Amino acid sequence: MTMTINDKIDFLLAIGNDENLLEAARKKIEEALIEFRNARISNQRNNGLVIKEYDGSDSHIIRMGPEDAMRIGLMAIIEEMKK
Repeated sequence: MTMTINDKIDFLLAIGNDENLLEAARKKIEEALIEFRNARISNQRNNGLVIKEYDGSDSHIIRMGPEDAMRIGLMAIIEEMKK
């Protein structure tokens, strides 16, 4: 079955309005950011995601790019939808 563009839009809107799916994505992205912070992994770029340091102080170190966060979030949404 082939989805029309409107079907795809409706599907994405449904995901975007599903708080449980968005929370699953947020948690996975945050877990990855914590892992990167703990391993002292950074990403050399102008824009991206950061996470506070262990002690709660601000950090300006970019840990991952938005494309990586999107990928992690989408994979988490897929996992959650399979349940």
